[in-house]
Amino acid sequence: MTTRVLPKATDTVAEINALLEGLDNPVHKHMLSVVRDHYWAEVVWDVPAIMATLSPTAPIHYRFHGGAFLGLDGMTVETRETTQALYESTRDVGVTIGPMEQMKCAVGANGTFQEVLVSAVFPGSLMPGLADQVDPEKFYLVSWYQSVYNPFDEENRYMTGEIVYNANTPLSIEEVDRDFGKEITGI
Repeated sequence: MTTRVLPKATDTVAEINALLEGLDNPVHKHMLSVVRDHYWAEVVWDVPAIMATLSPTAPIHYRFHGGAFLGLDGMTVETRETTQALYESTRDVGVTIGPMEQMKCAVGANGTFQEVLVSAVFPGSLMPGLADQVDPEKFYLVSWYQSVYNPFDEENRYMTGEIVYNANTPLSIEEVDRDFGKEITGI
């Protein structure tokens, strides 16, 4: 079991809430609230709530750059249906989204940007870039740097997807019990 003390995903939500308190622009506040709600829905794997943060009318686009250890580099998702399927399959294999540390956020007219150190629990089977270092049947606490741009539609002010830039190698990786994910969520 890990000896590293991690914040919890609930701490990340508290940090975003504190950022929201400092915003005066109602559009910016709404967009960052949507990002917070999207993140939390990922933490608790409420796929309908995730999908509710995405624009009901605009096309959905996800782009992944980097993240070679996760096999994500160059991956694209173009529809609501494939987006939902991506989230459902990630949930079903047992991924746990954990805290975001060292968070830097920016909110603009048409989107938000976050730069973070993110931690999550992944099965080894979802880390093809580390196949020589992990057992596909075991779970690992992984931390890596990530930057995410969330474009928003102008009509409804909901996300139209994510453009994700992942580090190609994790900062740390440590074998953990599958249930360790509960430790990093705070719930």
